[in-house]
Amino acid sequence: MVKTLLGNGSLKFGIVFTGTKFNDGYNWLPNDKVYGEFDLDILEQWLAFLVRIKTSGRPIPPSFIIFDDCISSLPLTSKRWRQFLLAYRHYGLTLFFTTQASNLSDTLLRAQTEHAFIFAQHNKRQFEASYEWVGELFETIKEWRLGYASANWSD
Repeated sequence: MVKTLLGNGSLKFGIVFTGTKFNDGYNWLPNDKVYGEFDLDILEQWLAFLVRIKTSGRPIPPSFIIFDDCISSLPLTSKRWRQFLLAYRHYGLTLFFTTQASNLSDTLLRAQTEHAFIFAQHNKRQFEASYEWVGELFETIKEWRLGYASANWSD
């Protein structure tokens, strides 16, 4: 998806924090823009870079940050992290989080989610976590499971 958004100009550039850099899943990006673990200082350097663009009189181009398989290393209760989640849209950022453990996210991260692409749900705990995150538009978790199953059915 991000490759497509870069290709059509919807996004101009970005960085990736991933716990699985060794898999070369982001070899379509410059290596110095893909970090093998989350680092709050690097995130803040990226934000400072975007602010320098703005203060030079240019608009901040639409960019992205991918957080891939690193949710357990995010400082979810840190004041600096929470401020970032509350203000990221002012930096022209689109955020992408990938995880199979949505139960590790916190309330603020769930509240800031605009779109969710949900990996396969294999057990009760995963369904409960995804229901708490995005499924509560359904009356019950049972309806969420049925809706999820029907949306993900294929031959």
